[in-house]
Amino acid sequence: MHFKGRTVAAFILLTMVASVLVTLTLADRWIALGSGGVAAGSASNSPGQDDLSEKELGKLNTVMELIETKYFREVDRTKVLDGAINGMMEALDDPYSVYMEKHTADQFSESIEGSFTGVGASVTMKDGKITVESAIKDSPAQRAGVLAGDVLL
Repeated sequence: MHFKGRTVAAFILLTMVASVLVTLTLADRWIALGSGGVAAGSASNSPGQDDLSEKELGKLNTVMELIETKYFREVDRTKVLDGAINGMMEALDDPYSVYMEKHTADQFSESIEGSFTGVGASVTMKDGKITVESAIKDSPAQRAGVLAGDVLL
């Protein structure tokens, strides 16, 4: 009888693992196929270069729908979306690229405004890019080869 109890427990555990794997596989295929569930007015058939395609939006909507309907407890939609955006930023493998909500970004900009010194370059925002106006003679920027018109990444 002792072995029978272990066998039943092992069978239940194996069934649970198989159920999870089947569910994940089916969900993965559903996501890969895309549900086409694009929010009204959020995408057109010919997205711009910076817009998400209908297929990409469908994939995100499908994942969100799965989380909201299949996850074992209620989720904070904003927290999940912010997590997705943070994951996108982490995928860049760039420690200097971060996502901030508008309020946080505004506070950050205010706190650092006017606090940069020592690089020896005058910069401006041109077409959404930080562009060097000039490098000061004998400055670290000039010694590094920074020239007027260089775009800082």
